[in-house]
Amino acid sequence: MASTSTPNWQSAGLFRIGRAFASVAAALAELVFNLPTTAFWAAVKLQKRYEMRRHLAHLDDRLLNDVGMTRADVRSQADKPIWIP
Repeated sequence: MASTSTPNWQSAGLFRIGRAFASVAAALAELVFNLPTTAFWAAVKLQKRYEMRRHLAHLDDRLLNDVGMTRADVRSQADKPIWIP
């Protein structure tokens, strides 16, 4: 009687490779599907940063003194690009 051997996937390491590939594929899918939401919230954050710096630039000296800032501090904040916190 001839015996046929079937490959043992776990001992060959193929099972682990398959699981690793599935894990990478799932992470990639999550990144792709979350990208629009992430981009939207990043844009909202940049817009709010822009607005806050513009509002800060329009405060008078009395209000700036209340928050402990000088006109030079405000200028340095207002001159920053919006992508720099």
